[in-house]
Amino acid sequence: MTFWLSRKKPVLLILYLALFFITCNNALFWDTMQFASFHPSWYYYNNFSYLWLPDTIDSGHPPFFGMYLAAIWKILGRNLLATHLAMLPFVIMIVVQAARLGDILFGKATVWSFLCTLIVLSETALLGQITLASPDVVLMAGFLLGINAVLSGNKVHLATGVVLLSVISTRGMMCVAALYLFLIAYRWAERGRYAGMPLFLLSALAPFLPGIILAGAYLVLHNTDKGWSSVSTNTASAWAPAFSRVDAKGFIHNLFILCWRIIDLGRILTVLVFAWLLVKRILERRKPNGQKEHQQLNSLLVLMAALFVISALPLCFFSGLMGHRYLLPLTTVLAAAAVILLVGSRQRFKKEIAAAMILVQLSGNFWVYPAGLSTGWDSTLAQLPYYPLREDFKQYIQEHGIPAEEISSQFPLWSSSYGIDLGADTVRYKDALQVQTRYIWYSNVCNSLQDSAAYYFRNFKVLKYEKKGQVEMALFERKQ
Repeated sequence: MTFWLSRKKPVLLILYLALFFITCNNALFWDTMQFASFHPSWYYYNNFSYLWLPDTIDSGHPPFFGMYLAAIWKILGRNLLATHLAMLPFVIMIVVQAARLGDILFGKATVWSFLCTLIVLSETALLGQITLASPDVVLMAGFLLGINAVLSGNKVHLATGVVLLSVISTRGMMCVAALYLFLIAYRWAERGRYAGMPLFLLSALAPFLPGIILAGAYLVLHNTDKGWSSVSTNTASAWAPAFSRVDAKGFIHNLFILCWRIIDLGRILTVLVFAWLLVKRILERRKPNGQKEHQQLNSLLVLMAALFVISALPLCFFSGLMGHRYLLPLTTVLAAAAVILLVGSRQRFKKEIAAAMILVQLSGNFWVYPAGLSTGWDSTLAQLPYYPLREDFKQYIQEHGIPAEEISSQFPLWSSSYGIDLGADTVRYKDALQVQTRYIWYSNVCNSLQDSAAYYFRNFKVLKYEKKGQVEMALFERKQ
C-alpha cells in the first residue's frame, strides 16, 4: 500500500502524533470505559473463552474492538499506555487518508489539497476522539479509506475499509451501506448511460462482499444466541433507557438537537459555507468546472444524503443517542464538499474563507456550555484538564481518609478505577441523583449534575475546588 503526502502535510501528521503522545497516558473517558475497559477485560481475564460479551455490558456492536485490545494487552499488559498505543495505527491512518483525500480531490501538493486536509483534520470532534481509546477512531480510519478507494478505483482498499467498518460497530455497518450508494453514484457519473443496470449493481457490490458476510454472520449468530437483535436495545444493560422510543413531539425535539449537533463545536461556519455555496450554485444554474468536479461533488452529496438518512436521522427516534461522534462521517463529507464548492465558486477571498473555517472549527474546543446545556466532552479537547484534576482530587480524598462509600457522583466520575484506570479496584461511587451521601464529587464534565451545581455550592461545604481551562471540579460535604 503506497501512501503519499504533499510537502506540507507531514507537519499535520507530526501535530497529530504530538497530541496523541501527550494524551497517551490519560485515563479512559466517557463511553471508552465501556469499549476500552469492560469489553476487553472480559476477553482478557477469560482468555478469549467466550465469543459474546455478557448481556450487562453487551452494547450490540461486534466484539472485534474489545478482542483487539485484549490481544494487545496479552502482549503489552493491561494498562492505559498499551490501550492508547493500540489506537496509534488508526490515528496515523486517519491523517494519511485525510491527506490522500485532499490530493485526490484537488491534485497532489496543491494549496487546496493542503487546506482540504487541514479542514478535515481540524474538526473538534475528531481531535477529541483521537485522544481517546475509541472505536470511532477505527471507524473514521476505515471510512476515509473507503471514500478514497471509491474515488481512486482501488478495490482492495475499498474491501479493507468495508471490513473495518463492518466489524467495528453497527454504525460502521450503516456507513458501509452509504459507501455502496456513493460508489454507485460515482460510477454512474462515469458511465453516463442506463444500460445493464442489474449487472452494474452486482459488479459494484463485489468489494463489499467480505464485509457484508462478516457483518451478516455476526448479526445472525448474535441474534440467534442472545435472542435480541444487535440493532435494538438490550434491556439488561445500563444504557437501555437511551434506546427508549420517543413520541412525535420527542422526535421533533431530537431533530432540532440533531441539527444543532451538526453545527456544534465549531462546525457552524463550515456548514454555512457549504449551504450558501450549494444554494447559490443551484440558483445560478452554473455548470461545474469540468466533468471530474461534477462527478466528485454530486457523488459526495449522495454520500451525505445517505449518511443522514441511514445513520443520523434514525437517532431521532430514541431518547439518548445524540453524541457528536456519531456524526463524524457525515460532517467529514460535508467539509470536503464545502471545499469543492468553495474552489469551484466565483467567491472572492477563497483562501481566507477556508482559513476562517479552520479557525472556527478549532474554536470548537472552547465551546463549553453553561449549566443546563450538555457539552459533548468526549468530542472536544476541552476535556484535557479533567485528567490532572481528577488525579489531584483522588489524592486529596485518599490523604483525608474519606471512604468511597460516603461519596456520590455521576457519570463519568462515579466509575471505578477498574473502569477508568484499568486498575484492580472495582468499587464505584454512589449515584448523586439517587442516593444521599456525606460527600459529593462534582465536575461540570458530569452533564447530569450541571442543574444541581448551584444548589451544591449554596447548601454544601466546599472542601476543595479547582478549575483548569474549561473544566471545574469540587468536593462538597453535606452540612450537618
